[in-house]
Order: sequence, then C-alpha cells, then structure tokens
Amino acid sequence: MDEMQCKLIEYHEILDVIRVRKNTDFSIETLKNKLKISRTTTDRLVNELLGEGIIRKAEKRHIIDGKIAYFLGISIGSKHTRFHLIDLNFELLSRNVVKQYPCLSSIETIGQFVGEESDDNGFCFETLPMGGNNAFSKVQELIGKIVKAFLRQKEQSRLDGRSHFPLAGIGIAVTGPVDYTNAIWRSAPEQFTKIKNISLPELIGYDNLRKAEELDVFLSLDNNAKAAMVSEYQYLLERKAGDFNEDIALLYFGSGIGSSAVLGKTLLRGSHNLSGEIGSLPTLPTCTKNDKGELIQSGLQETVDERIRSLQNIDTIEGLQNYFCILTYLCNVINCILGIDRVILVGHDIRKHESIMPSLLEKRMEYTIASTQHFCTPAKGRGISGTAAIGAAIEAYMSMCHFNSSLPEERVNLAKDICWA
Repeated sequence: MDEMQCKLIEYHEILDVIRVRKNTDFSIETLKNKLKISRTTTDRLVNELLGEGIIRKAEKRHIIDGKIAYFLGISIGSKHTRFHLIDLNFELLSRNVVKQYPCLSSIETIGQFVGEESDDNGFCFETLPMGGNNAFSKVQELIGKIVKAFLRQKEQSRLDGRSHFPLAGIGIAVTGPVDYTNAIWRSAPEQFTKIKNISLPELIGYDNLRKAEELDVFLSLDNNAKAAMVSEYQYLLERKAGDFNEDIALLYFGSGIGSSAVLGKTLLRGSHNLSGEIGSLPTLPTCTKNDKGELIQSGLQETVDERIRSLQNIDTIEGLQNYFCILTYLCNVINCILGIDRVILVGHDIRKHESIMPSLLEKRMEYTIASTQHFCTPAKGRGISGTAAIGAAIEAYMSMCHFNSSLPEERVNLAKDICWA
C-alpha cells in the first residue's frame, strides 16, 4: 500500500468531518467540537493534512483535494447496470474526464454491450441486452470487463508514471439479498440466473480479484438499496453541512422494490443484512376462520415485489395511482414499525414521474390509517438514476477506512457498521 493511501486511512475521521462541510464556511473550532478532541490536536491534524497536500485552504474553510484517490461504484439492476467514478471529495468525475484516460477511452462500448446516454457523469448499460439462458454469463462479462479496464488503467499509471489514476476502491451494488460479511450475492433475480450464493470473485472474475489485491484496491459488495441509502444519506449530510440528524427510510423502485433505513445515523443491517427490506411483505394479507374457529390466512398472498412486477404501463395516471397505493402501504409499514416519517424515493420510474408525485401525495389520506396519518414526508435526494452506484463507491471508501494493518490480506467488505455519528 502506498504512503498516501496509508495517510488517508490514518486521517479518515477528520476528512469525513471536512467533507460534509465542503459547501459551507466552518472554523477549526467546528472540527474540534465534532471530533471531540483538543484545539491543539485539531491544529496539528489540520497542519499535517495541509503539509501532505490532502487538503487546501479556501477562505474560511478547508477543502479536500479530490484527485488524491478515486473510487468506482457499479450498480447491477434488473434493467440497467450503471457506474460512476468519484473522487476523495465524493464528487462525480464527468464522463469526458473518465474517457480521457487511455484504458478507459472506449469504456462506453464493451464487447456486445453498448452504453446508453445517461447524464454528464454516469455510464449506463442495459443489463441483459441479449437475454437467453446464459444471461448471467453476460452480466459477469460486462462487470468483469468494466472492472478490468479500471484496474488496467491504475496498473498502467503505476508503470509509466503518466495519466495519474489513483484508484483506491471498487464497490458493487446488486439487486437482491447480500451476505455482507462473506461478500456473497445470495440470490440474484431469476431473469439473471437460478444460481444462488454468487461470491464476489465469481462476479468480477478471479483474475480481477488478484489484480485488485496486487494494486491495493479495496472492494465491497452490497445490496443496491443499502448502497443507495449510503449515497443519499451522505448527500443529505453535505446539504445540511453535517447537521442532518433525522432517521430516514429509502424506497428503491425498479422491477421489484428495495428498501433500507438509517436509524440514529447508522445504516440498519441486522444480523443477516436484511433488516429494512420490505419487498417480500404481502400487499393485502387477510385472514378467515376455518370450521374449527381457527384463524387461517386466505390463500397465497401477493408480495410487494410481485405486485410491482405485475403493474403495467405506469405512464398512465391509473398506473401511477396503483403504484402509489403500494408506496402508501409501504410507508405505513415503515412508520408503524420503525417510527420513520421521512422517506426518500429513488429509482428510474420514480425519477421519471417526479413532477406527478406531489399531487399524488396530496391524496395520501385516502389510503392511510389513523395512527400514521402524518407519514411520508418526502425527502429531496440526489435525483439521479445512478445513486446506488455512487453509494457503492462510497462503501468502497469506507471499506478502505476500516483497514487493519495487522490483517493486510483483508480488503473486502470491511465496513459492516456504517455510521455517520
């Protein structure tokens, strides 16, 4: 591991405090209070960071030099695979900047995969462009080639000393449950594969794993709703200059639905990384009594995921209202169980209809129950489709920050407890 990467790990706590205040003026006293250390120690840390060139002064604040480290985030959805490259300041590198690097100049076309127009920063591919029985092998091919291109660029920058490319981490977010501790994709959507328990090396390729280890690149694998929450919560913190303290839930709408929550500034994971997931709930559970007077559930219940997948043409008002009925039900569940009344909505379909959502929210009293009549205050988020990819990149950064030098071989999924306290 190079010296600069070691410095970033050593100083990550103060960097995190500075980063969320990058858009506002703040004093050394602010850093002292947030870090709960003495003024002398704060002055020393800031001077060391200035001396190393990791931060620079900008009038009444200090700003991190983002070019010191890059982090790649990839989000694999049922419809689209997206990726973003962020710098140490968690700013997005534009598509044009990424393509200026020699090994990434043709990153928009990877074999049979041709990128779609997304935005000025993100890259987007149709996840399953060819379909068929070997769909998952195509997903593996796409992810493997993306990762390989970025690792090759870092290796080339080390060898020839040109085109400085300080890639420090790669994070991947996937649709479906993830065993975070063991970095295993437990269950991919069936349109990908019927294979269960896909390991990170199987997803990105064993050669890429070995190359990442050689280049000291940290890796992470997580569920896309949790990665999206990491991205959105970081955004809310930066927007509030570090003073955002509210609990918040996230609903991730795609071909199914994902969800996650932050409670007490801590990402809710649970013992199996499944806490906060509500896509498997029945949408309209009902019970009846049998001839013995015993309560029994009436037949098979449709889950939230199944209902979402069954909806057709949400571009119509009727379709949107059906969509909204499910949204309202989920917000009731979140409010009743977790006590959260702020919800952020992400996903391609929600983003398409952002202008319609407020008028539908006005009708929420038609669907809600008395105990949760004040539920669902929508929180304004990034508003981009690639938020899960951004979160995956941030998780790779967090994984790096949890590195333990006594276990140098461990560089995958080290940030099990993600907290912004």
